[in-house]
Amino acid sequence: MPNLAATPSPLVDPTRRSLLLAAVCAVDAERARGAWDRLEADCGGPAGVLVWAKEGSEQRLLPLLGARAEMLDLPEQVRAGCHEATVEAWGLNERLLHATVPVLDAFRAAGIEVLALKGLGLLGDTYPQHRLRPVGDADLLVRPDRAADAYRIVTGLGWRDPSVVVRPWPSGRHSVNLGRIDGPSIDLHRRPGSAFSHRGSGQPPCWEAAEPLPAGHPLAGTHLRRPGPAQHLVIIAAHAARRANGHVAHPLADIHHLLVAHPHLDGRAVAAAAAEQLVAQRVGDVLAAVGEAFGTPLPLRPEQLRPRSPAAQRAEQRAVAADARVALRRPGAVGAGRRFVDLVATTAAGQGLRAHVEAGAATVQAWGGPRLAARRRRRPRAGGR
Repeated sequence: MPNLAATPSPLVDPTRRSLLLAAVCAVDAERARGAWDRLEADCGGPAGVLVWAKEGSEQRLLPLLGARAEMLDLPEQVRAGCHEATVEAWGLNERLLHATVPVLDAFRAAGIEVLALKGLGLLGDTYPQHRLRPVGDADLLVRPDRAADAYRIVTGLGWRDPSVVVRPWPSGRHSVNLGRIDGPSIDLHRRPGSAFSHRGSGQPPCWEAAEPLPAGHPLAGTHLRRPGPAQHLVIIAAHAARRANGHVAHPLADIHHLLVAHPHLDGRAVAAAAAEQLVAQRVGDVLAAVGEAFGTPLPLRPEQLRPRSPAAQRAEQRAVAADARVALRRPGAVGAGRRFVDLVATTAAGQGLRAHVEAGAATVQAWGGPRLAARRRRRPRAGGR
């Protein structure tokens, strides 16, 4: 049963219900049944669980729940709801994978290397049946020096950026989301995530340990590769520690299933990748949360990821502050950015960052709200005077 009292970091704070549902999908049968009973009571019955899960991001856990429904003897109503979610996930995944193939072919023709991140990169072995892991969008990582070329190729194939962007890669953005009118979307990355932006350390280490997709991956045999398991673990964990994802548990479930699929993961490689990208503190917090919640065997002790030297601690503090300030600058995310900055100031990695927090809050006045809207109105349209 998940340890709901364990809160290794305020950046990793899934709600009680989210953690219980993730536990039902991850832990052994006896503890999973106990977690289900508590979740059912908390939601007011099986119907309440389905309504709650379908209203938010935890809907992506319903296919996993359905796969364990018989083992846990869940009510027929829950089985039917999970089956519906599984069929929907399968259809959306198939449509996204089919739409991504021409993009990968175009990247191959242009000599652009590309890696699959997060959900797309977990298919094939972590999730052998891809219907069990809904993939909201295709997270594709290209090398920073080919990002502009990749952007032109994807948009040339009919994918569009829904946000108001003057340049393909505005300063501070680690990715651009590109969608098609029929639904599928690609999150095109030049860095693995916002936590990895502005490090100035050249190519992320995930490129050095990139590996082919496993034989069971639906896109195996294409131009696509993925990070090695240690680097992928760091990427997913840093993503899970973000404030925007802090209240949901499915990233923690992804990490649990990744560790189960790779029981001999090299802890030294995890520590090296996290330290190089200045996310060691956050990755340690997330691994501690996964171990406490699910009893997952970890490749190393979370405290081994704590920055030890004062210089390393200061470097991570500056990295967290930079990440928070980037969040503040992003249009449409000012509220989330404010909350993230405030939360960062309460973490162990964020001590002494009050000046950075205040400076970040000041950027809201310079970049957000009415001033940004006024600047947009003054921009001339293409082809205008």
